Amino acid sequence: MIKLISVLLICLLCLPMLVSENEELRGLWVTRFEWPDKDPQKCRAKIQKCFEDMAKANFNAVFFQIRGEADVLYPSELEPWSELIGGKDPGFDPLEFAIKQARKHGIQFHAYINPVPMVLWVDRKPPQNKNHIFYKHGPNSKDPWVCIDEDGKVMDAKAAAYYYFSMGNPKVQEYLRKVIRDLVTRYDIDGLHLDRIRYPGPQYSHDKASTSRFRGHGNPNQHDWQNWQCEQLNKFINDVYAEVTAIKPKVIISCAAWGIYSRYHVEGYDTFSSGYHDYFQDSWSWIKGGMMDILVPMIYWNMADPKPNYQELTKDFARGVGEKRFAGGQRLYGEGWPPSENVAQVIESRKQKLSGTVIFSYESADQKGAFALLKEKVYQEKVSVPQLKNPTHKNAMVLGKVTNSKGQAITDAWISLYSDGKKLRTWTSGTDGRFAFLNVPSGKVEFVVTYHNDKTQKLEIALKKGEVRTLDFTVNTSKVEIPAIHIWKIHNNGDHCHILARTSPQNVVTVNGDKVQVNINGMFAYDNIALKKGTNEIVIETTTPSGKKYQRTLEIEPAAAIAKIAKKIKIIKRQKWSESRMARTVGDKVGITHGTHYVRLGGPFIAEVSKDTVLELTGEEGNFYEVKLAHSLNGWVKKTDVALFNSEMSAPQGFFTYCNAYGERNYDVVRIPMPTKVVYALESKTSPNNAIVVNFYATHNATTWFSHRNTTKVVGEITGKQIQQGWYQLSIPIKSKNIWGFWHKRDENGISIFIKRAPKLDSTNPLKGLTIALEAGHGGSNTGAVGVSNAKEKNVNIKAVDILQQELEKRGVNVVLLRYRDTNPSHKERVEKAIAEKAQLLISMHANATATKKGFLRISGVCTFYKGAHNFALAKSIYDQLLGLGWEEFGVVGNFNYYPLRNTHIPAVLVEQGFMSNPYDEAQLLDKTFQQKQAQAIIRGVVSFLNK
Repeated sequence: MIKLISVLLICLLCLPMLVSENEELRGLWVTRFEWPDKDPQKCRAKIQKCFEDMAKANFNAVFFQIRGEADVLYPSELEPWSELIGGKDPGFDPLEFAIKQARKHGIQFHAYINPVPMVLWVDRKPPQNKNHIFYKHGPNSKDPWVCIDEDGKVMDAKAAAYYYFSMGNPKVQEYLRKVIRDLVTRYDIDGLHLDRIRYPGPQYSHDKASTSRFRGHGNPNQHDWQNWQCEQLNKFINDVYAEVTAIKPKVIISCAAWGIYSRYHVEGYDTFSSGYHDYFQDSWSWIKGGMMDILVPMIYWNMADPKPNYQELTKDFARGVGEKRFAGGQRLYGEGWPPSENVAQVIESRKQKLSGTVIFSYESADQKGAFALLKEKVYQEKVSVPQLKNPTHKNAMVLGKVTNSKGQAITDAWISLYSDGKKLRTWTSGTDGRFAFLNVPSGKVEFVVTYHNDKTQKLEIALKKGEVRTLDFTVNTSKVEIPAIHIWKIHNNGDHCHILARTSPQNVVTVNGDKVQVNINGMFAYDNIALKKGTNEIVIETTTPSGKKYQRTLEIEPAAAIAKIAKKIKIIKRQKWSESRMARTVGDKVGITHGTHYVRLGGPFIAEVSKDTVLELTGEEGNFYEVKLAHSLNGWVKKTDVALFNSEMSAPQGFFTYCNAYGERNYDVVRIPMPTKVVYALESKTSPNNAIVVNFYATHNATTWFSHRNTTKVVGEITGKQIQQGWYQLSIPIKSKNIWGFWHKRDENGISIFIKRAPKLDSTNPLKGLTIALEAGHGGSNTGAVGVSNAKEKNVNIKAVDILQQELEKRGVNVVLLRYRDTNPSHKERVEKAIAEKAQLLISMHANATATKKGFLRISGVCTFYKGAHNFALAKSIYDQLLGLGWEEFGVVGNFNYYPLRNTHIPAVLVEQGFMSNPYDEAQLLDKTFQQKQAQAIIRGVVSFLNK
């Protein structure tokens, strides 16, 4: 592969070079492992050589690391000296010296720091300096600030290389902003560059501070977990940008973003990790929101296949933020990576008109002779750095602080920005009371500050373009603790109301004296509170485990009745024709329905017919034609699904004179020789016995024999009868205990019906060796239902499938996933995959929901859905086991026309896990422990079905 890549690069380098314009970012990362030395003289010499090498090769920007793991390479009263430089003052200021070297050589200086990592843990050695924050807030401290997984365990620092701060803890954000303000205030830097500005993985962080804020007053925008985690990083970036800009407006803020923003943007990338999905890094919103001047995504892959590819990802970033708002971050380290690849990538970046490139890193460039090659091929002349400031910085900016009446900072006050009566965004205040708004429109705007939901201040101001305004708010309360009760939603229906709120899960809650259940996520609901005329007081009281009480009093007046506007019903006249007309279907799976009603989920259908099936049309209504199927049975087909014949022709007449049943390797076959393409449909029957019934329309009985060969294993004695004129029915008895799937194929000479045989089951473990397809409903941009806490159904479904997969695989099942991660393949693609992988059962996981205007608690429970009669036993077996978990009954629902259930190749069931519109149901679905119990119940249901 390396030889092929080298040939490609040589060819590229033989092409005429794209000459850079007068402005281009030519950056180089210089890490903290490349320049420090415990010998001060050697340290100075290394710094000097670094800048001399860059200057000779016509680089114009350096990203120079001076903070790595909550220790620094410059004198600071806030953090200790790095052990890389001896853990003590080297006798000179390395940062100041490096800045002077950069100025001397005309190189832009970006101070490169790691904000989020607390301590490097590759060799599992804690810091030597006992003043390091590791000892005060590390994993074993009394007040840990590190990331915690969903099981309550401290993060795996070895796997992540570092212990990471939890960015959902506002104390962390205050601490880091203080370090950054100190750095920017004291040093004449051109830019601030943030690396590892992300969570260490999608399982983090469920620390106490984060979870309590997510469930309570720290979540004013009522985000789900994914979006709330993103918002914590967004808030940090937002506040850093504002505070740095307020100190030194010209400082450029940049970051080393993950090289793949979203794995679903570019085809073929869905198996790779991405910043947004795996690290809660929404870097594109940082640019769009004016929180970042420029991104430097770490696109550390070459341009040749296999994927990922540098040029594909730069194009994706250009689509997301614009080609001038990022520079291509390139790798140079590692064996087998030739500097000629970097030359090719610089050329590609110029073709795409990017702002430039940044190469990782100095040591690799020095060792591989890259400086000379880059200068010869692409950096022949010196050029200046382009304007890197985000154009949004020309808009207004507002910073401030929220305090109580005693002057104490308030944490998690809500500050909302309004313009022209529309809320633009809401931020929370930090533990130092600070907040900031960027990209604020000029003109009149309004700020609304809310604390404890009812302590509100409003202020209207006029802002000029580019203005930086400081606004401090004093809330008229002596409280500083985070509010114990967060009102989530109120439905006011005039004479009664329904309330949804949140508190700590450990608290006891009463509403007007009545005890209310609090779910494991701290959410509680109280429905049907009677409202009288005038002001009604609703008292909500919480009691903590220590006995401390908090009270909220809501004042609600009955909402005015909304006049209902009668809907105008458009009457469409049905037209019966005097003479029939013939038409043919223009596509496959054309649905013929019983009426012209709206067909939700694609059914029910009398039949789904193949392309070029001839239909006799007898009338029309709106967008439908009427289809004659038999003497007293008509159906309807969409006009767009058929093409009328221009010439006169006779109505179709189907018949067959014989029918053969025989066996092949894995299934039995029933062959029906009937060239005429008529409408037909298959359905399963289980009463009084298992059978497959085939209804043929526009068909008459002409069968003189049914042939049965001994090679059949499951097909019984086939019979046929004329139901009425034009309707012939074939009955195929199935001798196995269950019907394991069937399907049909049409060719020029007739129809073949395939019936699967029962799998051979292990007597001690019937699941062993089975192949089961699991479908997590929805995905991608299709979120499905949204719960009362704004949790997305697609995420609930994928989590349920993940756990069910693990439990099935423990029992020897081969699991086929029909939806991978956050993708959204079509229903057809999902079913085709299940069939191709020879799945023997299909289980689809969904979550239910209903409108909450009439109450949050009125509907609850679990249900299972199926289509064909042969799937009832599976649906019932699973349903019975799920009820054992304490669910309310919502039933076993048949004739459900969801596409994966309509497939007859594989026995299929859909599990609606509970109602996301009910806070207590939703809490179960979000609970990993419950999901494990649910998975085990589903498995017991499957085993029960197999053993029947």
